[in-house]
Amino acid sequence: RRAKANSDSATMKIVIDAYLQFTKDIFVYGEMLSEKLFGRQIKHVFLFHANELNADYLDELFAIIKDRDYKFTTLEDALTDEAYKLPDNFVGKYGPIWTQRWALDKGLNEIVKLEPEIPKHISELYNSYK
Repeated sequence: RRAKANSDSATMKIVIDAYLQFTKDIFVYGEMLSEKLFGRQIKHVFLFHANELNADYLDELFAIIKDRDYKFTTLEDALTDEAYKLPDNFVGKYGPIWTQRWALDKGLNEIVKLEPEIPKHISELYNSYK
């Protein structure tokens, strides 16, 4: 948002490239967790925040979704998947994604640690950008 306000196209490109790659990586991670936990792909729930970044790059985000051959459904339908009948034992203000919660409950801490991280250069850029 700050780079956009400053018409800093070079920084904007760095941020969006990292964001789109992170989105791809987090989808792959969610799929991997699903396979490890259930031996199949569950009906995943995609939390999509309404913000300026997502609005500005909606076409690119939907291209990623299309490339992964994802299909949209309703939340009600997704929640009919047997996976969502598992207990949720997580307690905390901000929680991990559902598949991580279930992996932690099963003692699969090592696969939870494989979650993609925000690239260090993006965190540093965020902290230093004026």
